[in-house]
Amino acid sequence: MSNNESINTKTKKSNNLLFLIIFLILLLVCIGGAAYAKYIVTKHGSASAQVAKMICNLNVQSSSASDQTIVDPYCTVTLTNFNTENNVDIITEASYNYTVTVSLAQGSELTTLPVYYWEDSNGNRVGTTSQPLTGTFLNSAKDTQVYKVYFVNTGSNNITADIDFNVTAVQKSNN
Repeated sequence: MSNNESINTKTKKSNNLLFLIIFLILLLVCIGGAAYAKYIVTKHGSASAQVAKMICNLNVQSSSASDQTIVDPYCTVTLTNFNTENNVDIITEASYNYTVTVSLAQGSELTTLPVYYWEDSNGNRVGTTSQPLTGTFLNSAKDTQVYKVYFVNTGSNNITADIDFNVTAVQKSNN
């Protein structure tokens, strides 16, 4: 091997070593920069969440079975947006829309739900068999809403039906 070839080999090795060192330095700078950026975002980022306690009480009271003046049996459904604890009313913390649906209870003698309609406390129809009862509660004041659901008599036989009332409440957007 000549002296010239020895110098070229050493130069190539030193060039390769220099290239490798520069590449490693750039790689460390990139990784360090990304890690620092993640640290800054994590350190200065913020998030908030607000959890509100929604209160939606449903109470159902059926009409008296011994009342012979009733043509169509009914139930009185009372909805409230508050609880009373130690003589203090606790109002819902969130405004929400509610929907009340009626369905046959498991084990009921009936196979189909009787035709029914909803009336508010002023006697206005506010729902039917095909249109569930809907309404709104605000979190600004204690509120009670009373409805009657009338089951239309479809025959002359006395029928006992087990019926479930379900309420679904969905928090209103703050927009």
